[in-house]
Amino acid sequence: MLGTVHFTLPRSPAIYPSLLPPASSSTASRAALLSSFWRVLTRRARTFLGLRPALSASRALGEHAEFLAQRHLASLGFTPISRNAITRAGEADLLMRCPQGELVIIEVKSRVLAPGASAPPEHAIDNAKLTRLRRIAALLARKNPRERIRVDALAIDLDAAHNAVAFRHYPALLRAR
Repeated sequence: MLGTVHFTLPRSPAIYPSLLPPASSSTASRAALLSSFWRVLTRRARTFLGLRPALSASRALGEHAEFLAQRHLASLGFTPISRNAITRAGEADLLMRCPQGELVIIEVKSRVLAPGASAPPEHAIDNAKLTRLRRIAALLARKNPRERIRVDALAIDLDAAHNAVAFRHYPALLRAR
């Protein structure tokens, strides 16, 4: 189902002696430098190896929902362009081209159905999120002046095993052109 990658790197800085702070520095500053050194080293090692830290449960569920949304929309004739596209204005869950040729920014919302559950997932799209989506659409419209751009929302109800139970597509929440 959902996979995570766990990784470990050696904790001993003895294997990198030339990168260590000088022994003459105070214990506190040496400890701070070592801590910083290991953070940078492990971040670079993860990047080099193509690994990511394990995802939180909510982030993993969100990525799974984005995958389900992309697969569902592809079955309706949409062509995927990008997932988790990052712009200066924020992150777009999905960028796809609809069968009519428009560039579509899709906001994906999902909830696991439970007895007495809270509001449906589409209720999580508030004014702040709409403002962020409007800015992303405006930025894409400026960079692609000949494109017709719209923002859609896709709500997904999931069962306890995270299988899609229902999809609700809300086309053209916003239009940039």
